Amino acid sequence: ISDARASLERLERSLVHVRGSTPSKVYEYARAYISLCDHLGGSFERAIAGYNRALKVFVKDRDLRAVSIFNRHLADLYLRKEALDLAEQHLALAINAASQAEQRDVQYHAIASQANYLIKRGETKLAKGLIRRVHQYSEQMGLYRLQSDILVSDAYLKLESGEYGAAAESTARAVALCTRHGLRLRKLSGLTAYGEIQYRRREMSLAKGVLEEAKREAAKLGYQIQAARAADLLAEMEGGE
Repeated sequence: ISDARASLERLERSLVHVRGSTPSKVYEYARAYISLCDHLGGSFERAIAGYNRALKVFVKDRDLRAVSIFNRHLADLYLRKEALDLAEQHLALAINAASQAEQRDVQYHAIASQANYLIKRGETKLAKGLIRRVHQYSEQMGLYRLQSDILVSDAYLKLESGEYGAAAESTARAVALCTRHGLRLRKLSGLTAYGEIQYRRREMSLAKGVLEEAKREAAKLGYQIQAARAADLLAEMEGGE
């Protein structure tokens, strides 16, 4: 992630426009994706400021695909912070923008995030319906990133109802998919979820090994929010022993 951020910053500097000329659309996307790197790296306040700055430009330019993408990322950040009301607001904006633009892939990514929001709200029946829709679409269209995301969402939904075996199966499928298609960051999300599931079912030795691997690899890639999640679970395990 740090390498990606450095590359985006070099791109950003190369695209700084001359005063009075038309700004490059690539420039605005570069700045927005720098904010995503901040988000994944755990610099939440800087990411929020960057997302909001980018969204003002995208809304002004009527770039509805970008409006949807970065409202969804902002919603995911607020979900991580447990700011559910703010997450709900940005999810609605993301879904609406994608619908207006008829960008179904982006819309379904936002719907996947909406399912995660509903799980946190305890609205599992609604979440289950959305997860089913997204899973069908992602398989039909061959969208491996989305398919991986929704498998992890399905695992957390099943974890909520105590279906530990089914939850573990969903995460195992997500990890296998990510391994097959080289989705390293998403693989770590799946590993962390798998470790959490094993912890909840009291398979402590297995959980510890998986979470330590996820923490180590996430830190190596600069995926600090995932490394922190794995670290929190490990600390919780040690505190409960």
